[in-house]
Amino acid sequence: MLKHLLTALLLAVLPGLALASADTSTNLGMTTAGLGLLAVALFVFAYGLVIAEEFIHLRKSKPVLAAAGLIWILVALLAKEAPNGKELLDHAISH
Repeated sequence: MLKHLLTALLLAVLPGLALASADTSTNLGMTTAGLGLLAVALFVFAYGLVIAEEFIHLRKSKPVLAAAGLIWILVALLAKEAPNGKELLDHAISH
């Protein structure tokens, strides 16, 4: 019982620790932007294609690389709109 209670407590607390700051001076705010949500949707779609590899006969690398390229384009578009986007994008790429 204690094990289940501890698991429930961790599941309730941990997502709050993962939330990004809404301060766009230190990040691009992708968790609140429409383009950020589109990036997550692209990731989920590509991951779905990876899972369906056996049925669609498509190598895993193709949807993953295509999605990664599109996601970086979305990041660049968001950086273009941010006040200090160039510095944030440089930091993200070098990281």
